Amino acid sequence: MMKNYSLKYITLFLILTQIFVGCQEFLEENPETFISPNAYYRNAEDALSAINAVYAILPRFYQGIAYGESVFFTLEMPSDQADSGTGVSVVDQDRLDAYIYDPAIRHLRLWWQYSYQGINAANSVLHYVPEIEMNENAKKRILSEAYYLRAYFYFDLVRLFGAVPLTLEPTLNISNVNLTRNDVSVIYDQIIQDLINAESHLPVAGSIAVENGRATKGAASTLLAKVYLTLERWEDASNKAEEVVNSGAYQLFDDYADAFDVESKNGIEHIFSIQFERTIISSNFHAWFLPRYRGIQANTEEFGAILPNIEFYNSYSDDDYRKTANFYTSYPAADGSGIVEFEPHIFKYFDPTVDIVGGSSMNYPKIRFAETLLILAEAENEVNGPNSKALNAINQVRNRALLPNLENTENYQSTKEYFRNAIIQERSWELAYEGNRYFDMLRTDSSISGDLIGYDSGSGVFKSHNVLFPIPQREIDNNTSLVQNDGY
Repeated sequence: MMKNYSLKYITLFLILTQIFVGCQEFLEENPETFISPNAYYRNAEDALSAINAVYAILPRFYQGIAYGESVFFTLEMPSDQADSGTGVSVVDQDRLDAYIYDPAIRHLRLWWQYSYQGINAANSVLHYVPEIEMNENAKKRILSEAYYLRAYFYFDLVRLFGAVPLTLEPTLNISNVNLTRNDVSVIYDQIIQDLINAESHLPVAGSIAVENGRATKGAASTLLAKVYLTLERWEDASNKAEEVVNSGAYQLFDDYADAFDVESKNGIEHIFSIQFERTIISSNFHAWFLPRYRGIQANTEEFGAILPNIEFYNSYSDDDYRKTANFYTSYPAADGSGIVEFEPHIFKYFDPTVDIVGGSSMNYPKIRFAETLLILAEAENEVNGPNSKALNAINQVRNRALLPNLENTENYQSTKEYFRNAIIQERSWELAYEGNRYFDMLRTDSSISGDLIGYDSGSGVFKSHNVLFPIPQREIDNNTSLVQNDGY
């Protein structure tokens, strides 16, 4: 199955660069060069290629943009889990780490750009594929995948930038690129509707129709539960997460570390992952986490670009298996000369199979079943307090980490607030470096030290206007209808 899926990626970037470009590129192109959609959307193969082109944008967020830098640092550097590596002098990354959010930071520009490229590609699928004569079930699935991916891109955008332009039609010329920002509530309404649409015709994980890396009903439902959680629609979040749990389509790996083992990718716990295959689209995000030039992995750039925040590292109990799985302080030298020791580094994405620079097949896990359980625990607690359903969900995650049930360690039933804090802490430990913690900090207005506003990372202090990133300056310059966020 993986082979079939990967082979389809061969044409993705050609399609992407020729057909689906974002609004920013349209501002730089001559309208006479646009390819007529009528010359492209003709049959089922074209429809499949079109949706594959949307998926092809996802890996861009996790590949390098400069020496020691990657767009996915946008979510890690501002969190209380990570620090910018001292061995790499990169201004933009350091600014994110220090809460100096400059509109010119390339990470923000590329996040915006890639997101709208994905949205535009999804809009093209939704606009043109309905008119193609093809198998109706296949068509409905492709359209559902496009709804899912459009919601996926908008969900990150609205949480990072707040009010953003909402566009539901493909950009074919420069007449519809100067869009104004839509209210946050409007963006969320569209995200929810898209995910509801996506659920209706996506296959269930484990069915013969599922191909690795493609959206499933479980992916749409879990993302919808996550949206409801963000909006504090607790009962909706609980019900939707429970629906996924009760589907029986997913379960936890017995070993936490297997969720990040390249040999176990697309496994029973993985609900949605960004796909990489060494011979087609290789990943290199593993290299950013390696100790800087300590010689523990041959033929690989050891960037040392991202380090664990030491306060977060120390927050793990020594009895927590995830501390061993997520971090390391020594490793055998690649040349066999002995054991190399170093300060704590992130081991979670270490890939022992790497044989060339950037040559990894490791996926990036975006949604795991463990998160679904934690969504259920958090939302259920908000509705009914720390009842058996909430406890069972969180304790599955804790037990896998070799930790005891919450009810056996503390007076967990004292208040709903106590259990709420315990769940947020559990999310931090379980989902570390998976692009979740910064969003959790924003939605709960909290940090490892207490309140979010005023949190001192050691590199800078989080200020009230930092709850939103600035709109990238390039977008402001090219679109006179955009208004910058307050404080920038």
